[in-house]
Amino acid sequence: MTRKIYSILFAVFMLYCITSSGQSKLQSVSEVTVDDYEAHVFTSSKGDTISYRLFVPLGYDADKKYPLVLFHHGGGGSGNDNKRQIEGPCPKEWAGPERQKNNPCFIVAPQIPGNRSRERENQPDRTEIMREHIRTIHEILDHLEAKFSIDKSREYVTGLSMGGECTWISIIERPVRFAAAVPICAGDKFIGMSASERGKKFAQFPLWIFHGDEDNVISVDVSREVVKELKKAGGNPIYTEYPETNHNSWSKAYRESEMIEWLFDQKRVDN
Repeated sequence: MTRKIYSILFAVFMLYCITSSGQSKLQSVSEVTVDDYEAHVFTSSKGDTISYRLFVPLGYDADKKYPLVLFHHGGGGSGNDNKRQIEGPCPKEWAGPERQKNNPCFIVAPQIPGNRSRERENQPDRTEIMREHIRTIHEILDHLEAKFSIDKSREYVTGLSMGGECTWISIIERPVRFAAAVPICAGDKFIGMSASERGKKFAQFPLWIFHGDEDNVISVDVSREVVKELKKAGGNPIYTEYPETNHNSWSKAYRESEMIEWLFDQKRVDN
């Protein structure tokens, strides 16, 4: 009986060790609140207005250069409060003290106005609407580059769900701006470029793509297809597919320490 009890305890201990080891790359750290982000409203050259939040690195020194992360929220972050887009581990944890200690950076989180993410589904020009939105965001980044000491060779873009599509549109609109992109559970309704076209255009662009294999909102096949086309064109994208994971794969992806370090290691050589 004693030997049996010890065997059970040992098995439980080993299971704990295996589980802990398997989760070691997912690191949850301290979060900030929306109030730790500056609130801004920007009007584009065409008169379009977009609200955005800006995180400025603590102890910002204008004599130093800082990387910048552009974060695109999902459909649920749309609105007019300039708050709802600050949800999840990217805007909250990446601005926290642990992440900023290792990788101090600016974080820009624009918000799609009103209910535009829903309204556009019934409009024939929905792809162009999203493109105009992204063009305005690029103007925001131009403005921030002129105002702050930003390392233009280390600007990154990421987003989840609808924001994953915005991530693709961002590099399509201005491919020479970003050093790397991380689209998470991204769809392809409004990108305006097929997987094959993206594969050829971005084969050599640094990409880390995430998706959950049980996503019932945006099929994992969308990411699988673009990864296939990128490789077919000679690219080597990094692709992480989480097993038994639904649409919220971002809750894991944005805590992947390996991805975070990879992202901040990327640098454009032509800026």
